[in-house]
Amino acid sequence: MNSTLVFDPAVYALMALEKAVYRFSDRFTGQIETTPTGLQVTLKPKRGDMSKETHQAALDDFQTEVQDQNLREKIKLETAPIRNLILAHAFSRTGLVSQ
Repeated sequence: MNSTLVFDPAVYALMALEKAVYRFSDRFTGQIETTPTGLQVTLKPKRGDMSKETHQAALDDFQTEVQDQNLREKIKLETAPIRNLILAHAFSRTGLVSQ
């Protein structure tokens, strides 16, 4: 009962998909491919006895995880300059960087 989901690369980051697949590695084996229609994720359940309802619930949870990871990637990019400034300031007072 493999499932294939396609994500628009203009909306979803590849890194977000990779992280979501990793987070669900206890339930699915996952493969990500770039296709003409988008980023294709194929999920294969690790348990062969997964019911249809359990399988659908896991897919719904996976899509929620993809959205969560995608938002985390956007926030990471938006806050990178501030994070780098804070780290630079913190390390400038440690003596690790010669003045």
